[in-house]
Amino acid sequence: MLKLGCLIIFFIIGFLVILGIIGVFVILKYLFMLAIFVVILTFFTVDYLLGGNVSTEDMIGIGIFYFVIGLIIFRLFVNPDEEDN
Repeated sequence: MLKLGCLIIFFIIGFLVILGIIGVFVILKYLFMLAIFVVILTFFTVDYLLGGNVSTEDMIGIGIFYFVIGLIIFRLFVNPDEEDN
């Protein structure tokens, strides 16, 4: 139960961090790479706080979740009308 709670907390924190980065650096082209870096950093933080008990399957699941969410946010907010040009 503690493990699940910690993962949910880090999902929320990571999501807010990505939103904050997008809000501040919306002009940068390297935004998505920066968001991926934050996600990787979150992985290590979760792993450290849980005492190294996070399995590879959990990491893959978190990675896919953040990748999809980050990609959707990136396409919606960074260049929404790029295809019209």
